[in-house]
Amino acid sequence: MSEAVGLAAEQEEFATESGIDFSYLLVIFQDTLGFTPEGKVAADYDAAIGSPGYPVMADVSGTSVEASPYDAEGVPGKCALTPDMVLLGCTTGHGASELYQLIEDHAAAQ
Repeated sequence: MSEAVGLAAEQEEFATESGIDFSYLLVIFQDTLGFTPEGKVAADYDAAIGSPGYPVMADVSGTSVEASPYDAEGVPGKCALTPDMVLLGCTTGHGASELYQLIEDHAAAQ
């Protein structure tokens, strides 16, 4: 959760430095016990990280991991999507430099 608290600042810094407008979308795929989360989990998480202004959702159907190359083995898992929902790639762990590079490369190719 501590990393999520700083995402809004990271988003602003990346957008300022790169000139690329983007937004985080946080999807919770499991609750604290490892089960498929209920909607309230997302509302509680959003409040706990200070309601950062980007969407925080619970994957109540349990399909987000299946629909991505992220295998849920390492956390946090992160994926980059284009505005038209093209999946650029996924990574795990803290930091997002690989994903920021994918976003920059995609924007440069447009």
